[in-house]
Amino acid sequence: SVKARESNAIDTAVELAALFSCICARQPRALQICVRMLERAGKLASERSTDAKCAVVYCQLGNTLILQGVMQYERAMKAFREATRRDPNSAAALQGMILCQCYEGQIEDAESQIGLLTVMHTPEDLGYEFAYLQSLLLRGRKDQKKEHLRALTVCRDMFLQRKESGNTSKNNIDLNAATPALKTYL
Repeated sequence: SVKARESNAIDTAVELAALFSCICARQPRALQICVRMLERAGKLASERSTDAKCAVVYCQLGNTLILQGVMQYERAMKAFREATRRDPNSAAALQGMILCQCYEGQIEDAESQIGLLTVMHTPEDLGYEFAYLQSLLLRGRKDQKKEHLRALTVCRDMFLQRKESGNTSKNNIDLNAATPALKTYL
């Protein structure tokens, strides 16, 4: 049926954009094509899909815009806000907003969003991306160098644990198999 193909088209657009934006070495033309594909998928998803699927599309759009650099952070933030509007519980959307705020120097806003994220989601839901965001917030503070390095270590450990377990889904971290640094951090 047409609806089934449209649904698959949205999923395919998100998957292709995620793949090509990762392997294109930030080539401007490739990223522009990914953005256009995601904008079309976002319009289609808005008309015919669930809010959760729309949120996924807008999160990927935001991530792709971030890859385009400083001039696109504002557009990326709009995409993440739209994703949050569609799915208020989306950890990926909140993490994207925090990343934009960190890159734009809005540290206090990013810290308050981190607090919101930790209230809304468990450590198992958040994954290594969350540890990376926490390390970004600690990076510039002179009195927090050890905490910054610890956050980066946790991020690395979580990422490697995911790779070693063969788990390619973003957010599933086995806390029973976590390293001691990871357990104390979370």
